[in-house]
Order: sequence, then structure tokens, then C-alpha cells
Amino acid sequence: MTDKGEHTVPLLEGRGLVKAYGRTEALRGATVALMAYYTTGVDLTAVAVLVALALVLTALAVGTVESLATRRRGLAAQVAAGVPYRVLARALLLETALPLAPAGAVAGAGGTAIGLWYASLAAPDAATGPPYTALLVPVAVYTACLLAAAASLPLLRRSARPAELRYT
Repeated sequence: MTDKGEHTVPLLEGRGLVKAYGRTEALRGATVALMAYYTTGVDLTAVAVLVALALVLTALAVGTVESLATRRRGLAAQVAAGVPYRVLARALLLETALPLAPAGAVAGAGGTAIGLWYASLAAPDAATGPPYTALLVPVAVYTACLLAAAASLPLLRRSARPAELRYT
């Protein structure tokens, strides 16, 4: 059994595929069917990861808006004291960016390490280097999180009006 596909030949012969299509074509068809089985699982996993990312970004945007709503009186007092809106907007973005940067760096490094380890297990003879395109994923997630936080900036101008001091 030196050929990698020989263990599938008895399975294919039982179905009559080797007689109908020949050994090479039957093996090729079986390989395509097996690859489709595995790639479907990987595709479904990718969809699940994208759904999770969308859910996390939505939760981040909602959390930022809620943070603004609960701090409405304090923000209005700061605007009444003369703090420019631009400074408040920068502070709001830094509240998201600073804690997220080390977490994203650790997650990116850990994900890359696990990916390299798994690649070395899957293909031990192949020289696997770091997947440079995968290194962009933490940067893209970080940028998406900052954009989700920036989505709440229009609410900042409305909730930080000095008139809010009267009603809250």
C-alpha cells in the first residue's frame, strides 16, 4: 500500500465506480468528494466567525452609546465648563482604543502561534512560514472596533449639550 489512495479502492469497487470510470477517475472523484466535505466544514466555520465578529462589533457600538447616555450629565458639565467637543470625541475613542490594543496584540500573537502549530501538524514535511495575510486580521478587527466606537460620535454632540444639565 504505497499509493495513498489504495485504501479507498475496495470501497469504490464495491460501488462499481472502478469498473465504470477506471481506477484513476474513481480515485479523483473520491478525492474531490472528500475535499468538498472538509471545505464545507471550513466554510461554515468561517461564516460562524464572521457572524460572531458582527455580533461583537454591534455590542461594542451599543455599549459605547450606552456609556455616553449614562455619562450625559458629566459630559454636559464638561462642555459647559469649556471643554471642546473634539477633546471629548478623542477621549471617547481613546477609551476604546487603549484597552483594545494590548488585547488585540495578544490575541493576534496567540492566533498566529496556534495557526503555525496546527500547520506544522497538518503538513510536517512542508516548510511553513508565518501566514502574512493572517497577521492583518487583528489590525482589521482593531480598525472595525474603532469604527464601531466612532459610530457613536454623532450622539456625543447631542448628549453633551449644556441644556442637559437642566433635565437630568
